Amino acid sequence: MFRKVLIPVVAAGSLLASASQVYALQEGDFAIKAGASYIKPDDLKIKMKTSHEHYKATTDEEWAMDISALMMATDDFGIEVGTYWPTKFKSKLKSPHTGKVDYKMMPITATAQFYMMDKNEPIRPYIGAGAALTRFSSEKFKEGTTNTKLKIDDNWGWTFQAGAVFDMDDQLFIDASARYVAMELKGKIKGTNGGKFKKSDLDPWIFSINGGIRF
Repeated sequence: MFRKVLIPVVAAGSLLASASQVYALQEGDFAIKAGASYIKPDDLKIKMKTSHEHYKATTDEEWAMDISALMMATDDFGIEVGTYWPTKFKSKLKSPHTGKVDYKMMPITATAQFYMMDKNEPIRPYIGAGAALTRFSSEKFKEGTTNTKLKIDDNWGWTFQAGAVFDMDDQLFIDASARYVAMELKGKIKGTNGGKFKKSDLDPWIFSINGGIRF
């Protein structure tokens, strides 16, 4: 009698465990992620090509909305393409001149990601590397009381990412990551003290928390 009861209970338990097992991202999955990112640029150093002057500036840290799409080529390898809502930043000049640089920044990234641990684990860390195109708009340069026209060129650079996926169920997940973007500003300041500038490394760190859904 005990055996007749035990066998169905064990079988039902095995089926329940199998049904409740969390399956992470795997080969053939397509996922959409969206959330918020904290962007922390490096302090800006602007080197003028024509006058050979060096401007030093501190840059504000800002929050931005982001969205990305992920395609899993295998259980452990995926390609992610994402972008961030154009966000306004301010770089305040502190030496040798006073003033500020205002601009909107929108990084667009393409990243190859390698996922560690087995696909059935509820938490899967990953690392990634790829390319980033950063677009700039609404540029303004103000030195003292003088407003000067400013143009910042779009920038290509490389990016490195590390993060982890936390499964909520067989479809929903949370993705937390830190990303570094190598970014060099190039452009032109018009006016009396203007000219081309280069070697102006912004190199932001981007910390993101996203909700995702896979199909």
